[in-house]
Amino acid sequence: MEVIDSHTHWGPSVTMDIEVTTEELLRQAERSGVSRIVIFPFPSTALSDEKINERLHAGRCYGTQA
Repeated sequence: MEVIDSHTHWGPSVTMDIEVTTEELLRQAERSGVSRIVIFPFPSTALSDEKINERLHAGRCYGTQA
């Protein structure tokens, strides 16, 4: 059975002063047996960077603009 994580936050967060990379999310998914992830930019980033989804890696990641 394919496991999809339907809610992961990704990218820089202006308010939390952190950055979660695609590579880190994919490593976590691999360790957890998740085959695909749906990525949401942090809300602070989505508001300040309209092109944030262009940074996604194709294949196992699906992006959505908040």
